[in-house]
Amino acid sequence: LPIIDVCNKKGAVLIGVTENLESPLGKKSDIVLPIKIEKESDPTGLMATASFIVTVALFDALLSALIVKTGYTREQFGLIHPGGAVGQLLNK
Repeated sequence: LPIIDVCNKKGAVLIGVTENLESPLGKKSDIVLPIKIEKESDPTGLMATASFIVTVALFDALLSALIVKTGYTREQFGLIHPGGAVGQLLNK
């Protein structure tokens, strides 16, 4: 996974979400958040529908916790969202 090398070069902490702890992502992540999906929700059971939803929910919760812990402000958020609908709301 090329993105892993990019993260390492930038000194970023790599948080991996995977079911397979022995996967390249699992082995190379600084922090692994394991997930286990018994069955995907699409009719074929092949598309990563349920696992995608779980991953998004996990990172949404992590982001919310980090915002509270670090005291991240609307003003700081506005700096990285100068345009678009979010930027318009934040930068009035």
